[in-house]
Amino acid sequence: MRTIIIKLPPTVDLSLEMAEMRGWLDSHSSAPSSFKYDLERESTIIHVQFTAEEQAELFKKHFDGNESQFVNCERPRLLETMERACWWRLMAEESARRQMGLPPREPRRLWRMSR
Repeated sequence: MRTIIIKLPPTVDLSLEMAEMRGWLDSHSSAPSSFKYDLERESTIIHVQFTAEEQAELFKKHFDGNESQFVNCERPRLLETMERACWWRLMAEESARRQMGLPPREPRRLWRMSR
């Protein structure tokens, strides 16, 4: 899945822009899996998520959109990275406990604390 991000200046008529996007999507027989917008002080941010790579690329080019690696990263890989970071932190804490002369925590208690 790819999420295309479009930033609109505050002077743009949001309803007209969204109608243009809807028209483009209809004319290309494209149905995004998600269509959200965030109203900010300086701009309006529109997030359109596509399952089809081709449609995402065409939409991005037509509306001068952007992508974010964070938004488009694979969720399982992100969770794997967080698990690895938590594991290393626990190892660092245990190493620090050993250096201070404290006994290690029991593994079950250690696991509960990491969740």
